[in-house]
Amino acid sequence: GDQIDGFIIGPNDYSIMMGVPRQLDHPVMLEEYHKFFAICAKHGKSCGIFDPDLEHAARDRQMGANIFWLSDDFSCMKAGFEALTEGVAKL
Repeated sequence: GDQIDGFIIGPNDYSIMMGVPRQLDHPVMLEEYHKFFAICAKHGKSCGIFDPDLEHAARDRQMGANIFWLSDDFSCMKAGFEALTEGVAKL
């Protein structure tokens, strides 16, 4: 109804519910993403998904997503730590 502006999928939890744990690119999951985005579009609602990287975000944008939640605290800290250790190694 008018009380909800949009929806976001948590693909890790959803993949467990669909019987393909953490297989986010599994054909079953891709089909579910298509269904989800189509239902949101039909009802004029924004929709999105947690994406691990820009490649997945681009794929989901093509399928109809318009909300993107990219990366997480751990991934950002890991990337920062890796950049720091690479910099130290060059010293």
